[in-house]
Amino acid sequence: MVETFIPEKDNSDDSMGSGKTFLTICVTLEEDSYNVPSYNRVASAVDLAIANANAFVLPKSIRLRTVFQSAGPSCSQIQHRVTTNFLHLILSGVQCDAFVGIGCASSTVAMYAFSEELNVPMFACPGAGVASLALNSTRNRFPLMLRISYGYSDLGRSLSSFFDRYNYSHISLFRDDFYAFHSLTSKYLFNYFRLNNPKVFVNAVETAFIGKTLARDATRVLLDGARNRSRVIVLHTHALIVRQFMVVAKEIGLTYGDYVFIALELHELNYWGRINYIQEDRDDENARQAFQSLIVMSLADTASNSLDENLAVSIKKLAKENYNYTYRALEKPDPNVMGFYESIMIYAQEVTLMIGSGLNYRNGSMMVERILGTEYIGITGSLSIGKTNERDRNLDMKTFDAKLGEYNVAIKYVRHPTSNIQTVLQIRDTLWFTNDGAMPPDKPLCGFRNDECPNDGRLPVGMQVAVIIVPLIALTVMATAAVFAGIKLRNLRKDYDPNWWKILMDDLSIKQNRAASGNVSKKSLTSQSTAGASARSGYSAYNCDILASYKAGLVALTDVSALIKTPNPDMISKLNLLKNASHPNLQRFIGIGISPQGYCQYVVAEICAKGSLVDILTFSTMKLDWSFKNSLIKDIIFGMAHIHTSPIGSHGNLNGYTCLIDSRFTLKISDYGLPFFRDPAYLVPYRDHDNPDRSVDIAYGEHRSYYGNSCRRKEHK
Repeated sequence: MVETFIPEKDNSDDSMGSGKTFLTICVTLEEDSYNVPSYNRVASAVDLAIANANAFVLPKSIRLRTVFQSAGPSCSQIQHRVTTNFLHLILSGVQCDAFVGIGCASSTVAMYAFSEELNVPMFACPGAGVASLALNSTRNRFPLMLRISYGYSDLGRSLSSFFDRYNYSHISLFRDDFYAFHSLTSKYLFNYFRLNNPKVFVNAVETAFIGKTLARDATRVLLDGARNRSRVIVLHTHALIVRQFMVVAKEIGLTYGDYVFIALELHELNYWGRINYIQEDRDDENARQAFQSLIVMSLADTASNSLDENLAVSIKKLAKENYNYTYRALEKPDPNVMGFYESIMIYAQEVTLMIGSGLNYRNGSMMVERILGTEYIGITGSLSIGKTNERDRNLDMKTFDAKLGEYNVAIKYVRHPTSNIQTVLQIRDTLWFTNDGAMPPDKPLCGFRNDECPNDGRLPVGMQVAVIIVPLIALTVMATAAVFAGIKLRNLRKDYDPNWWKILMDDLSIKQNRAASGNVSKKSLTSQSTAGASARSGYSAYNCDILASYKAGLVALTDVSALIKTPNPDMISKLNLLKNASHPNLQRFIGIGISPQGYCQYVVAEICAKGSLVDILTFSTMKLDWSFKNSLIKDIIFGMAHIHTSPIGSHGNLNGYTCLIDSRFTLKISDYGLPFFRDPAYLVPYRDHDNPDRSVDIAYGEHRSYYGNSCRRKEHK
C-alpha cells in the first residue's frame, strides 16, 4: 500500500485564483531508516523551511509546497519498495520539482533513477556512501544527487591525513556487517584508500564479523590476528561492541600504548550507540583504562557548521505542538534533521537566483552545477557543498582522559569552504598517553615477526635463538616424554571406556519435570527434539520436558522410556559415533540415562536456552533482519556439512524443531545419530494417497514427523 501525505496549504495560495506557480518538494523517508526513526522527528523542520522560504526567500509569484511519500522498508528489507511507491505517486499526477530526505545509501541509489529521468535535484539526508554501491566505478558520482547532511569524503580524507602524519600504513579494519552503516562506511574507506592512499590500501586488512553474536573469545581471536600485522585497529561497530573490543584488548596486553584503536561516532544517534566506558558492570574500570588507547572520530561542532540555537528551539517547539514528538531537554536536532531544513532553503535560494538571472530553474542539472562549490551563509551558519556533491564537514579526533573519564578534542580537521583544502589543527599538546605523548611507530623495531633487525656481523637473530633454544629443547624432551606418555595413556583409557555413554539415574538430579503437569503432554524424540527446558525456568517450553543437574551443570533430558529400549551392541556402536561429534553447530550429546531395570530412560544433552528454530520464527517477538537470518542459515549449513563428512553420515530428521538456539543465538542441530529412538513408521516418506488418516495425524498430532518428512527428502550428502 502506498502511503502519501499532503500537508494542508493556505487556501489564499490557490494557483487557480492567484496566478502563482507552485513548486512541489517531494519529501520521503524510509520506514526502517536508522538515520531518522520517524517522519514526526523531521516534520517540523520541513514545515519551518517551507514557511521561511515562502515568506523570506522566494518571489511572491513562486510558492513551495510539500508532498510526503513513504519509501517503505527500503533500507534493509525491500529495496525496490521506494521505486514502487514513487512510481505510484508520479502516475497519480504529482509532479516532483525536487526530492528531499531519502537517507540510506541503498534506497538513495534506487531513487536516483527518478531524479535522472525527470532532471530534478535530489537532496539526500544523508545518502552517504552511495559511491560504494555503484556497480560501475565510472558511474559512481550521481551528478544530480547532493549529500546535504554529510558524506564520507571528509572522513576518508581525515583518516588518510592522520595515517600520513604519523606514517601509519599497517591498518586492521574490523567491519560489523550486522549494521548497514558500519559495513558501508568500511567499504567506502577501503575504496577511498585504494584511490587516494595506495600505501595504506596495500598494507591494510579488512575483516568482517557479526557484532550481535560476537563472543569475547571470538573477539580475542580477531585481536590476536590484528596484533601480528598492524599497529592501528579501526573498529566499525556499535558502541557496546567497541567497548567489548577494548576490554578484551586490555586483557591481552594491547592497551598500554603500543597499539592505536579508532572508532566512529559521527553524532549522537541511538542506532550506533554512545561510546562510554561505563556500563555498570565489572569491566568498567578495565574499560576506563583501555579507552586511553581508543581515538574517536566525530563531526565537529564549530561555528562553520553548528546549528543556530534559535532555529533548534523553533524546530523542537513545533515538533511537540504539531506532531507530538518530544526532543530531550538538551538535545539538538541532529545533522540529518537539519539536512531536511537546509535542503529546502538551498533549493529556494537557487530558484530565486536563477529567476533573477533569467535561467530555467526547472533544469536540475544546471541547478546542481550552481550549488557545487557555493558557500551558503544564513541558513544554519555557513555551509557549502563540495565538488564531490557532498557537504564540506569539519571533523574532530578525540582522545580519552582517564582521570576525568571523558573524551576531549585533540585534533581538528578543518575544511575550507568551496576548496579542496583541509587544515589540520592539533589542539592538545600531548596527544598520546604514553611515551611522552609521542604516537607509537607503525611497526615494531624488528618487525611484527621479529625478523627485520639489521645484521651487524653477529649471528642472525634466528641463528642466535636456535643456538640457545635447541639445547634446551634437547634437555627437556626426555623429561616431558614421561609426562606426555602418562597423559596419552590416560586419554587412551578414557577413549576406550566402553561405558562412557552410560549415566546412572543416581547421577541425575531432576530440577523440573513438565510431564507432571496435567495440561502438558509428554514430549519424546518421536514428537519433538532432544534439548531445551520449560518456560517456567526461563528456557524454551517447546523442546524438552526435564531440566536436571549432572556433574554440577545443567543438562536437558528427553524421556524415551516409552520406547522400551535396552542397550545392545548395534546401539552402542552408533553411540560411539557420537563421542567425537564435536562442532559449534551441533548440540553436544552427553549420554543415555539408564533406569534401574536397565532400560534407556533419558537422552542427556546440553541446554539450548532459546528454544527451537520454530520458536524463534513463529513465537518470538524479536525483529529478525536478514543479517540474523543469514547467520542462522550458515549455522545450519556448517552443522550439516560436519554431519555429512563424519561417520554419522546423515541426519534423517532435519526440521525446525531439531534446530535449536542457544543463549548466544547460535543455532545447533540436535537429534542426530539416534535413529533407534525414532518410530520407524515416521521415517518413511509420506504420500497423500497412502493413508488419509495418517496425514491428519502427521500434520496436527506430530509436529516433528510432519516437518521431518518434508525436509528429509531434501537432505543430500
